[in-house]
Amino acid sequence: DMASCKSCGICIERCPASALAMDEDTKTTADLDRCIGCGVCASGCPEGAITLIERAGSQPPPFDQKALKEAIKTSNASG
Repeated sequence: DMASCKSCGICIERCPASALAMDEDTKTTADLDRCIGCGVCASGCPEGAITLIERAGSQPPPFDQKALKEAIKTSNASG
């Protein structure tokens, strides 16, 4: 929800897959191809501006830290 986003950058710092960035207009942007759906960005947003939406054909979020680390490795290798 860009109307709620204050461009604080917390979500960018928290994203383990580096799927979020700040554009030249200081707006947060998401690279959905890198997003692993872990929800860390949404859980840390003080404004509640991020909502996870299930994508057709997407994998479920990692269920533990080991699976999260493997998903990050896979994401980084393909990018």
